[in-house]
Amino acid sequence: MEVVVAIVLLAVGLVLFMPLSFDASGAVGDESVRAEAEARWGPGLAALRFHSDVGVVVSVAGMPVARMTKLPTLRSETKRRQRRRSVSSTGLFRMAGSDKRGFCRMLRRAIAALHPRLHVHGTLGLEDPFHTAMALVAAQRWNVVTNDRAHLDLRDDFLDETTQLFGRIRGWLVPAELIWVVAGWAVRSDGRRVRRGS
Repeated sequence: MEVVVAIVLLAVGLVLFMPLSFDASGAVGDESVRAEAEARWGPGLAALRFHSDVGVVVSVAGMPVARMTKLPTLRSETKRRQRRRSVSSTGLFRMAGSDKRGFCRMLRRAIAALHPRLHVHGTLGLEDPFHTAMALVAAQRWNVVTNDRAHLDLRDDFLDETTQLFGRIRGWLVPAELIWVVAGWAVRSDGRRVRRGS
């Protein structure tokens, strides 16, 4: 019996405290989108790889165990608009209830728990040159605010409407840390609702 308990505790400990790393990159052109990503658990014990041209491959100890080559097709423009309206009408803040400020803090801490490093570079030209200039100014301010942990390196194209962007994001997380952040927010929110009700 002690052996079974020890194995269960070891498995739970591995799931909660073994780091999960991720690395994703992509490119957006005027008429094309390409993306690839990889998530790796521990020192290669399990991995999930995605490529927009190949599909999804799940491997354990370096050996593929599952593959999905036929990816779901994109929704029509009408359905996408309907979905955007639906999301905007409900929104993430519906999850937060009346504790929107606490919800925003939780999101910031959850993102910090991912230890993300983002780099985006390329050329951007919008229909209105003024909007292009505003986007570049916003990118510079973003670099200052994020202390270059999420760096945007954009070149301007004031003469033409152009989108040529290349990006990469990588990071790692400990599942227990992310669970702690979300559970802490949920407990505090429930406590506030109870105090308001009483």
